[in-house]
Formats: sequence, structure tokens, C-alpha cells
Amino acid sequence: MGGSLAGAPKSVSWGKGHTGVVVRGTDGQAWATQMMNGNTWGSWTNLGGSLDSEPSAVAWSGNMTVAVGGTDGAVWMRTYTNSTGNWGNWMNMGGDVRPGMAPDVVAWGNQMEVYYTGRDDTMYRKKATNGQWTASWENMGGNATTKPSGLAWDNGKVDVYGMASDGSTRRCY
Repeated sequence: MGGSLAGAPKSVSWGKGHTGVVVRGTDGQAWATQMMNGNTWGSWTNLGGSLDSEPSAVAWSGNMTVAVGGTDGAVWMRTYTNSTGNWGNWMNMGGDVRPGMAPDVVAWGNQMEVYYTGRDDTMYRKKATNGQWTASWENMGGNATTKPSGLAWDNGKVDVYGMASDGSTRRCY
């Protein structure tokens, strides 16, 4: 598949024969490729950005959203819309992401949530319904020292996991 990676790739699928892979390139920017109709990979697309860690991604309603921690400490997001075959612009979500830790994004139906671990070791969340994001980040508490790992299940319930400074698992829901 080629590419020049500076970290682990993130892959998502939004239906039979449709897969997307997003990576942080050695140039510090986000790169993506898609397989359409289950047999042909497209060329790598430079999404730009200035990433501080590997990207996260989620598939929803035939689309793919990428979330990254920028070198400015903010969460940045960009969406690929399958119906048009185009990437939207980067959206600055704000925040104060702990250096080197990517945010995580989960989606179901018309809902999306993005989580990050802050410089203060606290987990934060922003939510969207039908593309309308809450204005501010919600403090979810913490003592987290790792990247959040989120999971949407059972019609909109979300669990997010992380590791605490004592090595234990933390769950936020």
C-alpha cells in the first residue's frame, strides 16, 4: 500500500467493500487512502494538518471522520463524505490535549462524541447531534495518563477507557 508512516495506522469500514486508512506521515501531516468496492485501493491523499500523534477515525453513515491532536494542543477534525467523494476542511475543536496523545472519536446514528486526555490528566468530551457540536468541552474527571479508547454500544451508550497513573484501568461513561 506504500506510504511513509510515523506511527500506527487507523482503519475503519463503512460497509461492504468500503475501507479507509488514515496515518500520520513522516512529514507530520495526516494521509488517507480508501478501498472502494472491495478490490482497489486509491492513492494516498495528503490531508495536511500538523499532528502531534497518530490520528483516530470513525465511520458513520457512509462517511469517515478523522480526529487528531495538533501541535498547537487543540483537537482537529476532518470528514470524508462518501456521497461526494470529497474531504471537508479541518475544524478546530479547541481543547488542551496532552502532548503525544491522540483524541478518540465514536459515532452512532446522527451522534458523535470526541474525547481527549488533557495536560491536567483529565478526560474531556464534546458531543454532536446532527453535526451541531456542544460549545465547550465537558470535564469527565480523570487521572488518566493514556489516549482514550471509546466504544459506542446499545443504541447510543458510550464507554471510554484509559489508564491511570497507578496503572489501573479507568472507565468513563
